[in-house]
Amino acid sequence: MKLRKLLLVGLFFCPLKAKKSDLTLVIVIDQFAYHQLQRLKKHLTGGIGYLLKNGIVYEECYMPHGYPQTAVGHTSISTGALPKDHGIIANIWQEKHNKLVFADADDHKKAGILNSKTHKYGRSAHHLLVDTLSDQLVLRSSPEARCEAVALSLESLPAISLAGHAGTPFWFDSHTGQFTSSKAYMASLPSWVNKFNTDQNLPALTTIKWNLAYPSKSPAYQFNNIHNYEFTGKWGIKSPPTAIAGTVIKIDQDAKAPYKAVMRTPKGVQLITNFAKSCIDTYVDYKKPDRLLLWVSYSTIDTAGHPFGPDSMEAIDLLYHIDRNIQQLLDHASKRFGPQNVTFALVSDHGVMPIPEIARSQGYAPAQRILAADLIKSINDHIKKKLNIDNAVSYCIANQLYLQHSSFDALPADKQTKLLQEIKKFVLTIPGILRAWTFNELKHSNYDLNQGDIEAYFRNQLMQGRSGDIILQVRPYILITDAEYGTSHTSPYDYDTHIPLVLCKRNALAAKRITQKVFAQQLAPSLAYLMEIPRPSASTFKLLPGIEKE
Repeated sequence: MKLRKLLLVGLFFCPLKAKKSDLTLVIVIDQFAYHQLQRLKKHLTGGIGYLLKNGIVYEECYMPHGYPQTAVGHTSISTGALPKDHGIIANIWQEKHNKLVFADADDHKKAGILNSKTHKYGRSAHHLLVDTLSDQLVLRSSPEARCEAVALSLESLPAISLAGHAGTPFWFDSHTGQFTSSKAYMASLPSWVNKFNTDQNLPALTTIKWNLAYPSKSPAYQFNNIHNYEFTGKWGIKSPPTAIAGTVIKIDQDAKAPYKAVMRTPKGVQLITNFAKSCIDTYVDYKKPDRLLLWVSYSTIDTAGHPFGPDSMEAIDLLYHIDRNIQQLLDHASKRFGPQNVTFALVSDHGVMPIPEIARSQGYAPAQRILAADLIKSINDHIKKKLNIDNAVSYCIANQLYLQHSSFDALPADKQTKLLQEIKKFVLTIPGILRAWTFNELKHSNYDLNQGDIEAYFRNQLMQGRSGDIILQVRPYILITDAEYGTSHTSPYDYDTHIPLVLCKRNALAAKRITQKVFAQQLAPSLAYLMEIPRPSASTFKLLPGIEKE
């Protein structure tokens, strides 16, 4: 009887085993175009392959932007809103008086980079005008149900775009070789980040050896132009290699940012994966939130895709490394949180255009590169001759022409109109430029996103005070760029806007393929629905099909 009483008392006071906390893990692969997934997916046998097999795969997902960019795409993913509403219309834009503004820039005193003595600038979500999914989750936090949101990347733009105002972003500092954040989010780096930086000891690294994910003769690398370096850049590699296997890269090629090579190689892929795993361990073992939203943005393909293009060995092999690293991350998250307590999402911020000279060599004759500096000069020369106005255009950023407002604003209204129309008339004579709108013409146009009007993509990105004075639409495979080599993603066409999107949760979301057209902005409200929290306040997009709870 006494023993029975002791057992009952023991059972009464024995704490119940707590339910494991929930994790929503969103993986963003920067510059991961759907056309890359199509041609490489049979070689993606790691985490990407797992999600494609076990998740809801949205075959027709688009980022509805006229000139897709990293900050624009990541912010659209996190807010579920269009750039015209969330305010991040480009990575960089010009405000009046010719001031260039970076999307994540802020005052050094308020948002200075942590653990840095050289950076005289700040980083925050200062220019983001609405809340994100991260903000909504943190706002729901209480002593009884603690919620946290963390965003990790090798670059500040993705991390801050995903974390929003109330989340916690961390990114890799290419100046110091360490992960960091800013004073806008915390007074000092947490101990787990400092420990990770110390353990990695990247300042002691002098070279990186790039080992291929597959044997060099594997079918995984049997593609046209994979070794075509005629129209590419070279970052960190003295001369273009015939094959990357065994290439040794010095990390001190850029004196101002000596660790950029880390960000552009498989070393960077593994680094962000290890950092994400360390973050998961910290939150499981010490912080123990009831719910955690973790964003992990892989930036390496974007850093390789710009100089080398999507057909290159660099971009293709990096995707294979990311695929294997995502498998590590999925396994680790499932082990620490329990596989039924993790919701996975995979998405991209934008696609990428083939290098135009390579597209032309393959038979698409209209493909061409238009150098932004040459375009500005030709416009200004024409306007000087026609209207006797000097230096009318100051910048061309992401297919937007910004006028020299110090002189433009002084003109009478009729001359302002005449100048704008004359620039429009002239640029439309340039081969490769299909349309040109003044800001007001595009703002008051009747293009409809829901009707499939591709021109609506440009209006989606339009914002007073940030957008250009004249917006250009190029023809397919035309690239307006500052670079004489490589490629970018500044058009509304399929190769730049069609992206992968997958949702996966064991025993909750049935594996299926959906061919209905959807937009990346639908992800945030859909995740909010699954997390049972309010959607980001500026998001008006419908939920993704196929996620209804039973």
